[in-house]
Amino acid sequence: MNAFEIINNIIPDGLVQCQQPIWERLLIPNFNELEPLDVIESFNSPEEWLDSELRNFVSSNQYFEKEFYSSRLMLSEEEYEKANFTYLYKLNYAPNFDDYKKKWQILNLRYYALEKRKQVIISLFEGNFLEKEEFEQLHNNNGTRRDFFDISIDAKMQLLNFLAGSDLYFKQLHLFYKKLWQEYRTSDGKTKVINCIEKWWCNTYHGTCVAYEDSFQLRQKINELKSSYVVEFMQRKEAFLNLYREWEIRKTEYQKEQKAISEKIGLLKSGYLLKNSDSIIALMEKILEYSTYQFKINKDIKIEYNKDNKLLILEYYLPSIEDLPTIKETKYLSSKAEYRNVRISQSDSLKLFDEAVYSICLRSIYEIFSNDPLEVINAVNFNGWIKSINKATGKKENTCIISIQVQRKEFMDIDLERVDPKTCFKHFKGVGSSKLFGITAIQPILQIQRNDRRFVNSHSVEFDDSTNLAAMAWEDFEHLIRELFEKEFSSNGGEVKVTQASRDGGVDAIAFDPDPIRGGKIVIQAKRYTNTVGVSAVRDLFGTVMNEGANKGILVTTSDYGPDSYEFAKGKPITLLNGANLLYLLEKHGTQAKIDIKEARRLMNDLH
Repeated sequence: MNAFEIINNIIPDGLVQCQQPIWERLLIPNFNELEPLDVIESFNSPEEWLDSELRNFVSSNQYFEKEFYSSRLMLSEEEYEKANFTYLYKLNYAPNFDDYKKKWQILNLRYYALEKRKQVIISLFEGNFLEKEEFEQLHNNNGTRRDFFDISIDAKMQLLNFLAGSDLYFKQLHLFYKKLWQEYRTSDGKTKVINCIEKWWCNTYHGTCVAYEDSFQLRQKINELKSSYVVEFMQRKEAFLNLYREWEIRKTEYQKEQKAISEKIGLLKSGYLLKNSDSIIALMEKILEYSTYQFKINKDIKIEYNKDNKLLILEYYLPSIEDLPTIKETKYLSSKAEYRNVRISQSDSLKLFDEAVYSICLRSIYEIFSNDPLEVINAVNFNGWIKSINKATGKKENTCIISIQVQRKEFMDIDLERVDPKTCFKHFKGVGSSKLFGITAIQPILQIQRNDRRFVNSHSVEFDDSTNLAAMAWEDFEHLIRELFEKEFSSNGGEVKVTQASRDGGVDAIAFDPDPIRGGKIVIQAKRYTNTVGVSAVRDLFGTVMNEGANKGILVTTSDYGPDSYEFAKGKPITLLNGANLLYLLEKHGTQAKIDIKEARRLMNDLH
């Protein structure tokens, strides 16, 4: 696939993966590494293995095929029918079973007669040197003098007629024997003598001087195998046993890991069925972690789940432009006889980045909803982050470039496979710049608080002497908000006029922003809550904005908002700031604080 096809398949690939049952997706498959073939173990002895190895050479050389079948026991008629003879062998030596038997008897006798004579010859060179008398005695004992052989070690060597010839020739024969025996004592000389004996044997048996030359290398392999087959058989058997032991270890370790993962998934499933928040978070992290793409993507995912409003917040670190595929096509250059990759243009690379980001966002949301059979998640807030280098400062930064919050019913009603990712993202009022590849920072609709160093839950981080905003008197809290926005708007040339307490129509402060585009009259309300702010408070703010003739309304709380609140605020001139956003603004203006909801609830209960 080229780069365009890979990016276009991000959503379809995710839809296919989600068709597999959720718990099956999380389990690792059974061990599927093939067991080492038990080839050596199938032989009862080294001799059986040798015979099998020799049979592998039969079809590769007609001369050896003739020798092979001649040296074995005669085949039965049933074995003859099953034998895999080559065309030439069957034509010359086994056209039918009766002819095969006749020719086998002749060839078998010739084979073993020559083998016997060869062993006698080799024994002469292997044993002690024979003086003339001993050599003559051996010559006389032969009787018929019909055994002879021709050996020519090199151009200097002459005919050696063993156990044949006149007495005068016998003296010359002994001189040649002496020279050959001495030659045999050296490594190279021994090889030469053995090769020449083999050549003599082959030419005598086959009746042609071509036979040996045509099968020289094959004969060397066969002779090496015959001389070392027992050792090689044992080595191969030991090697196989080692392979099998290693395979058994890998199998055991794999199954051990498989069992551990299966037990973890079992516990995770039990926790999910009980609607445990930690189990829900762990499950969704696993689902996104196991989601595979056709390009490298390093999963860095953080999830927070609010059980009260069934809202899941997903912080997702997106791949960079450099991580995406770049191959447009592969061309074959006939002039150079090579393949060459053609890369996409820079402009196409930027466009593909935007499409990849929108697609990953929508696919991730779908994977969460589709793998939540109990529907414990009613809404998902996806924040897409990029780790990049700030070109102005040269420093590494984590930048949020897209943010979207969607309801389950609305999202699962669409046909995700047929949508345009960017258009779909905008349809759900997602926030992001028109060109995501510009890495323009945006304010997330909702952000995870549990890992924010400015927001602690049941304990303090770096602010041991700070005030818990969630436990402040409501009057003090509203005063703090007024002062905060005075600093925020006055820094831009704006003006903030403080009203009386919030009981006069619900207006805590009115800001006047001189910015000609985003400015105007802004109504600000503060809610020091320890519970989720309901949608009614957002509706009240919208009504106040209309009544005041304001351009915008801002609602600030120490807690959070439900999905209905965010849904109502979509497309309206309303900004909802939760506890994390509030702490961010305070720190921006040099003030450090903490929000500990549990501590605040405990203090309030003690007062009552």
